[in-house]
Amino acid sequence: MVEILSFPGLKGGFAIGLSWQHEETQPSKSVLRARALELGRIIRWGVVHESAEGAVQSGFCEAVAGAKPAALKPLAAIVAGQHRQPWMGLFHLHGNRYWFVAVRQGHAIIAGGDRVGSLEELTAVRERHRALVPPHRGYDGLSEVGTG
Repeated sequence: MVEILSFPGLKGGFAIGLSWQHEETQPSKSVLRARALELGRIIRWGVVHESAEGAVQSGFCEAVAGAKPAALKPLAAIVAGQHRQPWMGLFHLHGNRYWFVAVRQGHAIIAGGDRVGSLEELTAVRERHRALVPPHRGYDGLSEVGTG
């Protein structure tokens, strides 16, 4: 489920909880529409992001009541390049709402790596993602931020 965050002093909203897909090349609008239909949901907002390393991804979410798509920015794509890759973080939003983000090589979001939910739900998601990262030369290859 997508949520929109706002930050004091910054215009527009930041979307979290998108569904991300790897792309070989920058997709056209018609390709994005077709991919949205493949997801089996009514998708009202999609974004294409290219990381500094050239990884191209498209992110999708359902319509968000009261939000104008042009004013939304994908927070996972923005923060993906902020830490040594691969990395994942679990961030407290409010109450029992948390945001999980997982980033792979190329500073791209891992499929299922931009989620919003309860601490219990996202702890299980984090453990599944942790199992996907192979050990490398005595280091587990994974940085964790925002946990605790």
